[in-house]
Amino acid sequence: MILLICGSSHTGKTALAQRLLEKYKYLYLSIDKDYTVDIEL
Repeated sequence: MILLICGSSHTGKTALAQRLLEKYKYLYLSIDKDYTVDIEL
C-alpha cells in the first residue's frame, strides 16, 4: 500500500507520517524541500 500525504507547508504532514510509523509500522520517505519533479504533459 502507498499513502501519499499532501498539503501546504507547516500543516503536519511529517508528524502524521511519524504517527503512522509508530502506530502501524508504516515506513515513510520524507521528500521535503530537497525534492522536485518535472512532469512533461
